[in-house]
Amino acid sequence: SFTCTVGTPIVSVPRTVPMGLLSILQKCTDAGSSFLTSDRARRVNRLQNQFNLLYLSFFLVQLLASALLGAYLFFFERGNFYPALLLYALPPVASAVFLLQLFRHKLTRPGSPARELIYHGYIVAVVSVMCLLLGNASAFWLFYLPHFVNTFMIFNISRRQAWMFSALTGAFMIPTLLFSARSGSLLPLPRHITYLVSIIIITLFSGLAFALAAATWWRLGLTRRFIRLWVAISNAGTHLFVSEFEKKYRRIQNQIILIFIGLMAFLIATMGVILLDIWLETSEPLLPYILHYGIFIFSEFILLILCLRINSRSAQITGTMIAWFSGLIHIVFLGISLQLSTKFYLFSLVLLPMPYIALSSTQLINRIVAHACSLLLFAAMLGSLWFLKTHQPLRPLPDIITFKIIQYAIPAILVLTYIMYLQYVWKINAETEETLEAEKEKSDRLLLNILPPQVAQELKARGKADAILFRSATVMFTDFVGFTSIAESMSPEELVSELDRCFSYFDAVCARYRLEKLKTIGDAYMAAGGIPVPNNTHAIDCCLAALEIQAFMNQMKEIKAMQSLPYWELRLGINTGNLVAGVVGEKKFAYDVWGDSVNMASRMESAGMAGAINISRATYELVRFLFRCTYRGRIQAKNKGEVDMYLLEGIRPRFSIDGNGKVPNAEFQRIYERIQAGARLIAAKTLVAS
Repeated sequence: SFTCTVGTPIVSVPRTVPMGLLSILQKCTDAGSSFLTSDRARRVNRLQNQFNLLYLSFFLVQLLASALLGAYLFFFERGNFYPALLLYALPPVASAVFLLQLFRHKLTRPGSPARELIYHGYIVAVVSVMCLLLGNASAFWLFYLPHFVNTFMIFNISRRQAWMFSALTGAFMIPTLLFSARSGSLLPLPRHITYLVSIIIITLFSGLAFALAAATWWRLGLTRRFIRLWVAISNAGTHLFVSEFEKKYRRIQNQIILIFIGLMAFLIATMGVILLDIWLETSEPLLPYILHYGIFIFSEFILLILCLRINSRSAQITGTMIAWFSGLIHIVFLGISLQLSTKFYLFSLVLLPMPYIALSSTQLINRIVAHACSLLLFAAMLGSLWFLKTHQPLRPLPDIITFKIIQYAIPAILVLTYIMYLQYVWKINAETEETLEAEKEKSDRLLLNILPPQVAQELKARGKADAILFRSATVMFTDFVGFTSIAESMSPEELVSELDRCFSYFDAVCARYRLEKLKTIGDAYMAAGGIPVPNNTHAIDCCLAALEIQAFMNQMKEIKAMQSLPYWELRLGINTGNLVAGVVGEKKFAYDVWGDSVNMASRMESAGMAGAINISRATYELVRFLFRCTYRGRIQAKNKGEVDMYLLEGIRPRFSIDGNGKVPNAEFQRIYERIQAGARLIAAKTLVAS
């Protein structure tokens, strides 16, 4: 045995062993966690460290960019930009040193929210300095935005303190932006360099924003919430329909409107960035753009939400069509407002697949509406193109960086939207195929529980199944003795449970011996061998099944008697002869048999003895070589007169294992296979091929 102090590693790693990059990152991520007690505090601390590592990587990239910029200016530019480069490089160097000190402190002693806040306040100050140096055209001001979210997401502080820190960030940001907008950059770089820097900064910010959004999404569990909200909105209005088919189309309509709402939200965010860029890079007033674009896009966003509301209360397609037509109007308006180079008028193609996906093609009116929408859409798109060719745009955007990005983004968004459409249709088709296949399997199982496979296939193929004459088949009837008197002392649930136990066992035995269960009537059970597929062993199969069923009932009798409970005894009757089998009627199909041999089998059962198997002479002649039978004599049968009857007692000793007459042996199986192949019995011990 040994003792180990908590926190002390059992195996120490020498300092000479170099640590990999992943190990260093993991160590920095876990810095300070060992001093915390709660899981939540450790999780928040790891999140803080991950964001600090992200900032450190950004500062390293900034230093690398400064070095590359310095090399470029040294070799290709004549101006004296070295003081500017020095000032550009100092803030990231100081920030990186400060950050490394923070990690070093957390590795040796507990961290504190105050130290984290001081550090992030310092970062805000660094961003302000860089904005003043580079100017608003560099887009460095974008790095203010993560700090508004970081305060609420990764700091273990109260909400009031988070709001105070956000207000402090805003107090740095607004004056800096206003000063830079009026005075420009303090240490200007060449315009093409500033443009390149802005592209790099926007790219870095996009990565940082994506990481922040992913962390926020994960921490708040937004995936689960989004799925719940998506399902809830998709099912809005489905309670107004009865069939699953109609409910499916209402879900599709709601989901397409949700996709349009997402596109409108994206346009609203894009418009916000454009307005901010116009304010920072130009001297044009923002109000005309807000009135022309912002209000129009926002009104479409609200209208789409109202369309979902209409769909939740109406079984008509009113909400869906309002969403389509309003979307077309808004796209046409925006298309003739922007320059032709944006190709925004092509955005109307987003609406093209909607009627064909969201409306059922089984109704003529829906097909007419879908085709009319397509013609209207192409007419609107051609009209927008003609307007832009012959007139000036209603409200063109100034030549800013964001506008140049939009020119490339619109075709990409259009392609991505169509990919989403195709993926959505693929998903819907796959779900439909799976549902149809599952329903088909379910209906096939139900049909096969009622009808034999051959008859079921004929019924599905032709809509009917012809009755067939079978020259030789064996019918078995069973009936419980004293069923009525015993059933009176049992509750309905107990009675049904007992019958289900017995008949379920009978079903398993019949399936094992290739007998076709025909029906149950009360406590009577009926099965037959040699149908619907003729065979030569149907009489033997029926006898083996009867012996196994009777053995089961005798075992049940012994168990019930030991428990002093009432028990049932079983009568079995078997007869062999020709019969007609088939399906009659058009509703509630049932496979049934008719003929004198069926009636004789019923008489064998009714004239039988409790706990015994009564067979006719026709059956006896086919099985006497393999089974022991006792002649009962000529016994009166209802409407048949006196007929010969035999009691089936078991398998002959020479053909059973251990001679007990219950389980067939290898010799029995050999003879059975020869009879099955077509051999026939001509003497007491002779089999010849027929």
